[in-house]
Amino acid sequence: MKLLRPFRYAFEGVFYLIRCERNFRVELTAALCAVLFARAARLEAREWSVLFAVFALVLGLEAFNTALERCVDLVTSEKRPLAKAAKDCAAAAVLIAALMSLGVGYCLFVPEGRGAAIAAAAAAHPFASAFFVLAAVLFIFVPGDGGRADRSYH
Repeated sequence: MKLLRPFRYAFEGVFYLIRCERNFRVELTAALCAVLFARAARLEAREWSVLFAVFALVLGLEAFNTALERCVDLVTSEKRPLAKAAKDCAAAAVLIAALMSLGVGYCLFVPEGRGAAIAAAAAAHPFASAFFVLAAVLFIFVPGDGGRADRSYH
């Protein structure tokens, strides 16, 4: 169906990011950790909405950064100042959003003793916590193909 085709391409992009971009995997893992912290801290609906907006911003900017880097690489293989500036500015956008997300996390998790609730939840489930940490480390550090996967076109 023509209606579903764009969704297929979008999911191919998400899978490409997971497979090829370590920074995306790091950010996705951080988002999953934040979800676990949010559950333990019993966030309210408005706080959840802020959390998901931050996830969308950081992960969306990482996807945009990757797309821009690939486009620049298609245009030129030489080292050019404007190409470097484009890539650096896109990376800066991701960095700014990631740093601001730390501020949001601080505001959501530090007040009202929520940090203690998170620690108590981790202590109550030590094997699950250890498994999650191991899975997160493997997800982040097991190398992808670095973008060398089949580069088929639509």
